[in-house]
Amino acid sequence: VERYDLSIGIWDTSYVHPFKYPRFNATSVVFDGQIYLMGGQNGESILREVEIYDPAQNEWTDAQKLRRDRAAFAGAVFNNRIYAIGGKKDYNTLIDEIEWYDHPADDWLDAVFDLPYPRAAHFYSVSGDTFYMFGGFYYDPTRTAYKAIKGPNGYEWEQLSDLYYSRAYGAATVSR
Repeated sequence: VERYDLSIGIWDTSYVHPFKYPRFNATSVVFDGQIYLMGGQNGESILREVEIYDPAQNEWTDAQKLRRDRAAFAGAVFNNRIYAIGGKKDYNTLIDEIEWYDHPADDWLDAVFDLPYPRAAHFYSVSGDTFYMFGGFYYDPTRTAYKAIKGPNGYEWEQLSDLYYSRAYGAATVSR
């Protein structure tokens, strides 16, 4: 783990303890003042492991595992929940399922909505209670973009205009 110290403008590897399970293609979110590191790959397999970093204690602890193996997925906080969205469950199979973390119960539950179609390596941003999703892989890189908006029956997907180029593993942010 590398930490950037804004006050002195340098990267430091000595302060934050390493997490327990080496991985890549994982995702992380900040929720309730802690960092949740979720899923990913370790070179041999796709992981379900979730670790939580507590900055006050400078330690990682194991948390409830994801319901399914996931790598290259979107991990986002909206509607006051952590969501794990899409990704891949093995090296050849993309998934469209969404699960969310029930913090008080320390359990992952299936969401009542899924992706419009399976995808991995998509990039995303959240504004309020709206989740925006761009590109990713669906057999090949895709140009499609969607937003999930809260409707009377839960979240619904609305397709946006396509990206100019097909892409995956991108980055998105909200600018106000």
